[in-house]
This record gives sequence, C-alpha cells and structure tokens, in this order.
Amino acid sequence: MAKFNINDPLDFAKIVGSGAGKALLPFTGSGTSAWEMLEGGFYHDTNNIAYFHVFGGNSDVNFQSALRQINDNGGRRKAKFEFPYLDGQMTEDLGRKPETFDLDILIHGNNYLAAYKALMKELNEPSPGTLIHPIRGNIECACESYQVLHESSSRKAVAIRLTMIENSFDGMAIRKQKNPSASSAISKLVSAFVKITNAIGKIEAAVSVARTIKNAITQTLTEYQNRFSKTSGNMNATFNPGSDIPALRPVTQGGLQNEDGSLATNFVSIVSSPNDPYTNLPPELTDSTLQTALATEQLFKDITSLRNELEANIVTIEALNDGEGALEFFETVNELRTTAVDMQDAYDKGKQSSRVQIVEYVTPREMSVREIAYENSIDLDSIIEILLLNSGFESANSFPKDTKLRLAVTR
Repeated sequence: MAKFNINDPLDFAKIVGSGAGKALLPFTGSGTSAWEMLEGGFYHDTNNIAYFHVFGGNSDVNFQSALRQINDNGGRRKAKFEFPYLDGQMTEDLGRKPETFDLDILIHGNNYLAAYKALMKELNEPSPGTLIHPIRGNIECACESYQVLHESSSRKAVAIRLTMIENSFDGMAIRKQKNPSASSAISKLVSAFVKITNAIGKIEAAVSVARTIKNAITQTLTEYQNRFSKTSGNMNATFNPGSDIPALRPVTQGGLQNEDGSLATNFVSIVSSPNDPYTNLPPELTDSTLQTALATEQLFKDITSLRNELEANIVTIEALNDGEGALEFFETVNELRTTAVDMQDAYDKGKQSSRVQIVEYVTPREMSVREIAYENSIDLDSIIEILLLNSGFESANSFPKDTKLRLAVTR
C-alpha cells in the first residue's frame, strides 16, 4: 500500500481492483468490469449491513470500500489408512469440509472509521451472520479471525484481511435429526428374543440339574420372555410406528399400536403402576406428542425393571448345582446379558431418534400458561396438556417464578 496514493483514482483502482481498465484484469475474469457495486457485505440484521465493496456516489454510504479478492477454500474430509507392505493408501470419505473464505478488504474515505467500526461490530457478534459473496450471493458464515493494517502513509484508510467460516447447520438441527440406526437397533430385539428362547431350552436340557430347579428357572425365564416381548413391541410402536418388524408389532389395544399402525389410546398399556400420575389421563385430551413422551418414560421404567429382573435370574442360574451353573451355563448367561444390552441400546437409539420428550422447565418469572407454551414452542391448542401434566397448583392460569413444570415438547 505504501507505494500507492489511495487518493488518486488510478492508484486506488490498482489496489482494490475496481474499474481502471487493464489494471483490473489480474483480479477478475470479466474483462474490464469490476465486481458489481454493493455486492459485498456482512450482516446479522438486514437493516445493519456492513458493506465492504461499495464506492462513492451511492446515497446509502459515504465511504469507499473495496474487496480486492476473495479466496474460497473447501474440499472433502478423508480418513487415510496405510498398512505395512502395501503401497499407497486407502481413503474413506467423511463428508464435505466446511468452506472458508479469505477476504482482502480496503475501506477508504472521509467516513472510513465509522464504516470500519460498523464492520467490526458485525464481525464480533457471537452468532453467525450472512456473508454477501460477490459471486455466490448470501452464505451463512461466522468470523473466525481478522487482521487489520493501519499505515501512516495511507491516511483515511484501513486494510483488513478477514477469514470467514461456513455455518451450514445449527445444534438444534443436529438434535432433531432422526437417528438412522434406530430401526436396525430395534430389529435386533427379535434376535434377542430368540436368545432368551435358546436359554430356556438349554436350561431344560441340562442333564445334571434337578428337574424342580429346571422347572423353576424355566418358568421365571418364560415370564421374563413375555415381558421382554411386550416391552420390545411397545418400543417398536413408540419409536418406529407402523413398522412390520416380525414379533415387534402389537396389534391390539393391549399394546401401544393399533392394526393401522397408529398409536393406541389405551393408557393401560403404558402405565405399569397404579401409583403412576398418568393413570387417569383422559386419552381424548392428549395428542400423539404427549402419548409418545409418556410412552418413552414408561419404556425407561420397564427396561430398568427388566434389567434388574434379568440380573436376578442370572444370579440364580449361576448358583445352580452348588455353583456349577456358572460354568455349565456360561454361554447361556452371556447370551442373556447380551439381550439386556441390546434392549438398552435399542431404547437409547430410539429415544435419540425421537423428537418428543418430557422436560423439566423452571419458570424464570411469573408466567401464564400461554407464555409457558410460547416459550417452549408448544402449540396453544395443546395447553391442556401442560395442565394435565402439572395438576395440583392453586391456579392453572398463572405460575409463580421458579415453578418446576413438566412439559411434553418436540425438540
């Protein structure tokens, strides 16, 4: 910059690549025309766009600014695998790299300092903003770093080298994404059911174990198998509605799913304890969001109970024949433990794939039930569900500050 007089239009054009005939050619591929005016900028609010490629004469700005060049950087993320005695390497694609944009900006003119401060304000906002790319248009970006050059020989001007990084999705979008492995995890429960059946057969076939002991263990495992089957079916109906996975599709009101694949409205199927506060919830006042959330909570209770019950069964099996059962049924015990892991894995993946959940919300101030619904993106038509989940308060219209409420929400 020190070799140019930025107050001279020709020198200024050479620095910023604006519109001085042949001086422009090294910077553009469009003959003798420069970037279009007002095409570069960055903003969070369209009312506060910080332009960095504008020229004097525009009524909206009273400074000169230029984007000399912009470098777009991208590519693919590749995992590289190298092995002994094999030439070269193998690669595995991990998705597209996030793009980065390196910009060389010059702000100049009598009002350059105000323009510079406006741009710095936008760049230092913690949230991503919109980069107005002179070729590609609007791109969601965040500022990663910048360098600012002030020179004594260049009055009324400041040069900025800026690095912007792509922001193509947000955290909430990630949390809302369906887990593609949920269905496959639930389908594994069929093989888990088979393992329990095989375990029962091995107990019955044990030669050195007394018949009375075998009958007792067989009956216990059979009862467990029935509970496992129902819980698996309910899990499939909750997290994979309409599924035709064999043996995991309840078809009566005794389960969670009707024959047409819709969730059943008989809450007996998702309430195992008479002390459960949801026992008397009227089905006609609840929608599928609340039903799914309640079913998810009940599944957690059922799976915890099943794991505890299975562990007790395993302890009994291992103690058979004066402790010889631990050796005689080693493979059987391992298979049973695998079923518990498969059950928990299917639940975890199913819950992760489901957008519906019950959360605890603490009111930050005195709030009406409509305000609570609005703050948590709950449809106003579903306000009745807030009251159903939080009965016992003096007023259903207003909740004091720091009130703990349970809400069925979609994340």
